[in-house]
Amino acid sequence: MPIKYNIHQDPPRKDAQPSARHLRTVDLKTVDADQFADAMHRHTPLYSKGTCLGLLLDMADTLPEVLASGCAVHIDGLGTFAPRVEGDVTGTGGNLRAKNVKVGSVEFRPDEELLRAVNRHARFEHVLETRRSQPTDEEVDSFLADYFATHVTLRRHQLESHFLISKRRALALLDHLVATHRLQPQGTRHTLRYVRPQ
Repeated sequence: MPIKYNIHQDPPRKDAQPSARHLRTVDLKTVDADQFADAMHRHTPLYSKGTCLGLLLDMADTLPEVLASGCAVHIDGLGTFAPRVEGDVTGTGGNLRAKNVKVGSVEFRPDEELLRAVNRHARFEHVLETRRSQPTDEEVDSFLADYFATHVTLRRHQLESHFLISKRRALALLDHLVATHRLQPQGTRHTLRYVRPQ
């Protein structure tokens, strides 16, 4: 399958200068840990799928501990995971203080080797710009039924990619789905995901 992308133009600038244009991916399919373990096993049959899945799950358990100890994690050929801190800064001059410090996100910087390997295999397909209207309830319900048949959690970007809608429209749609009890949010702002209500 190709990597689908569209050409997005930023809103008009107040200074009348040309607005920026950039490429962005659309309709990315999500591969979960089980599917990725399958792919690992096919790539290297020496390791069973169970072994591959176990390694992935162990990595997911171990990575937070190492990052929380003040380290960045570099895996040759893959890239570097590094904690990014955020907080509320108070004071002035040399008397600055930070409150509510936390790891707001984990940055990933890919190795050049990874980028070269991806580009060696990648094909690309240009698709039209995002739609201008919200999807209908019928479209959304059909998508949710199909999606949650094989996934446990949903993220905002998956709605954006599937329906070719903007971040703003995806957030509005998610608010509507939560208000109508079709989805339930979990996590914090940076790890927010959505599940089916129990």
